[in-house]
Amino acid sequence: MRLDQYIARSRIVDIKSPDLRGALRELVTVALDRVSEEFDADRMTEQLVRRENTMTTYLGNGVAMPHLRIKTKRRYIFAVGRLPAGTHFEGMVDGREVR
Repeated sequence: MRLDQYIARSRIVDIKSPDLRGALRELVTVALDRVSEEFDADRMTEQLVRRENTMTTYLGNGVAMPHLRIKTKRRYIFAVGRLPAGTHFEGMVDGREVR
């Protein structure tokens, strides 16, 4: 799979929120910006937070990959967020902030 076929430049953003919930909400908003289907962004954000509390998607070295499986017409919907200031993320064992 080539990710550049699925990630538009407009879906790569600098996250402004200082906390995990806010960062996830920003990513959901960006991911759904040009999707014609109707999704509940608040519900999706809560699902992401619950998933992180159950099983982290922190990969190490300051990288996390929060994700959900949802029924959609598209195969994938991606958004990439950069956190210049970093934030705490559950499951971090290497002491680095997620960026």
